[in-house]
Amino acid sequence: MTVLAFPGIHRRVPVALGACLFSFAGFWIAQRAADVSMIGLMVYRAEGETVRAGGDLYALRATEAEPPTTHPPFAALL
Repeated sequence: MTVLAFPGIHRRVPVALGACLFSFAGFWIAQRAADVSMIGLMVYRAEGETVRAGGDLYALRATEAEPPTTHPPFAALL
């Protein structure tokens, strides 16, 4: 006889997974429909690459828009 510590877990996992996939798909569709860029994410990635290369964070121009870096240095480490 097998005793389950979490009865019903087998039903909840697929429902939770389905909800996550549905919300991700909805976000992706809305982002494409609104033509929204992910410039913030691109800046974080460029800052991380700059830190790994030993570059100057405050001289960095991360994207084609070339905004100055305004994120705290801790954000580059993340």
